[in-house]
Amino acid sequence: MREILIISYSDPCSLEERLRGSGARFSKRKGGGFTVAADEPGTESLSAAAAKAIVSDLKPTEMRRLVGLLPVSAPEAKLILPEAIRLTDDVSDEIFVRRKAAEYFQRNNMLILEGFLHFRLGELLETWALAADRAAERVLFDRQYVDLMRLLEVASRAERDLPLHNEVCLLLHFDGSCIICDGSGCRIECAHIDRACILAMLSTLAPDAVTVYDLTKGRANELIKCIRELFGKGVVIFSSVIK
Repeated sequence: MREILIISYSDPCSLEERLRGSGARFSKRKGGGFTVAADEPGTESLSAAAAKAIVSDLKPTEMRRLVGLLPVSAPEAKLILPEAIRLTDDVSDEIFVRRKAAEYFQRNNMLILEGFLHFRLGELLETWALAADRAAERVLFDRQYVDLMRLLEVASRAERDLPLHNEVCLLLHFDGSCIICDGSGCRIECAHIDRACILAMLSTLAPDAVTVYDLTKGRANELIKCIRELFGKGVVIFSSVIK
């Protein structure tokens, strides 16, 4: 019989529930953590509890961190996170962590869940990071598709009533979104500045003048250059960059 110390700094309450559910004999340790009395067969239930705590309890926090590393806005991150967590719902992850924990307990009597996740489970973290990337691609693609449909709807209206579109205003926000307004009162908000879609939209509207309010601090320079080439002297730029 030996004593094993297991600690979770971020979610000790959930760890305690996992230990209790595993049937392990444990006690709270002064200063944090839990001391578990385990013989060799007992480490199997402890490994299962540790795996459940990592895959079910620590994963949301870790996925939030991984999504936070993506080049997306805060509202987009809120949409991406649930999808990223859903993509990592794989039973094999828990089996993998359980096996790794069992191997670890053969030689060690102390386990810190957060440290074990980051330094011993690199393969799992890579899988979660890829899931965050895939979730971002799916969510952003869906939003771009909706934006494109809205642009096509406005373009369709423009084709039916071209004389009303003598001037178009384009507002480019720093966060990557934009707003397009035309002379007929049509207004559309886009979550992302998609150069191809915006240029196609402006070409369809065929305005005599385009006024661009650029708040991107240089991020939309290529788009603005294309607009200048397309409409020439009919383009007026108001930029947040002081020249």
